[in-house]
Amino acid sequence: MIENDEYQLRGQRVEKLEPEAIDKVAQKIVAMFKIKPSVLKKMDVFIEYLWNEHSLNIEMVEDSKWLNVADALCDPSTFTIAMPQSLYFKITKEHDLPSIYILFHEIGHLTLGHKAVLHHAVTQPTECEDSEWQADYFAGAVLDLLGEYRYKQLTLF
Repeated sequence: MIENDEYQLRGQRVEKLEPEAIDKVAQKIVAMFKIKPSVLKKMDVFIEYLWNEHSLNIEMVEDSKWLNVADALCDPSTFTIAMPQSLYFKITKEHDLPSIYILFHEIGHLTLGHKAVLHHAVTQPTECEDSEWQADYFAGAVLDLLGEYRYKQLTLF
């Protein structure tokens, strides 16, 4: 039986990162990727920049071929973020902030260096060890730095 104070992981258990540490990473990424508030209205240009300058590939998958296991997925081994076509268009054409949040969430997984390292730990996991919580926090921190409301990803399939 799980006690009420035990944290339930939503993702992989990773190295613990406190909010302050994630804020610092977000600040470095915003500076390194030259992210300014105006980028939010030119996400197609930003995505091209990510590929040309940082070899970060955003792969668009036809909606009919998307397996719906998550809103988007990242592969650290290939530095690739895959997403369904409908999400890509919400980001690049509609400039939909919750969809942009999902992109930054996936960038968070990559830039925070997420890999499962504590899956055999004997202690109970904490929020700060949850890869999904960390990526959510990172995405919110980036949007905060751009003067936008801190969105929270509400759905995980």
